[in-house]
Amino acid sequence: MFYAGLGIVYAGQPMNDLLFYIPAYVVFLYLCFTGLGLPWRDTLMYALVVFAFQFLLSWSFPGVKGYSGWLVFGFVLGRLIGVQHPPSEVEEPLDFNRKLLGWIALIIFIISFSLNPIELK
Repeated sequence: MFYAGLGIVYAGQPMNDLLFYIPAYVVFLYLCFTGLGLPWRDTLMYALVVFAFQFLLSWSFPGVKGYSGWLVFGFVLGRLIGVQHPPSEVEEPLDFNRKLLGWIALIIFIISFSLNPIELK
C-alpha cells in the first residue's frame, strides 16, 4: 500500500484538491487496513502513518510515483478477503528443510516481483 499510494497526494497540488483528496485517501487507507483485524484506533493510526510517510516522500522527491494499480489489490485483500490466516492442521515447528524451502520461495518472489506490472501507453 505504501508504494501504491506514492504520488497520489503531493505538496504541489492546489489547496482545493488537497482538502478533498487527503481525507478521502485516508478513509480509503483505513478501509484497506481493516482487514488486519486491529482495533479501529490502531487501524486509523496505521492509515495516518502510511499517508504521512507517502506525503513526505512525495514532497521531498516530487518525481517519485508509485503504481496506483496496486491500490485495487490492496483494497480487495484488506477489505474483502482479509489477511488473517486460518489455523493449520499441524501446529508443530518447521524442520530445516521446510524453513529452507520457505526462504527459497521468498527469494523467488522478491526476484520476480514487478513494481509496475501493467503499463499501457
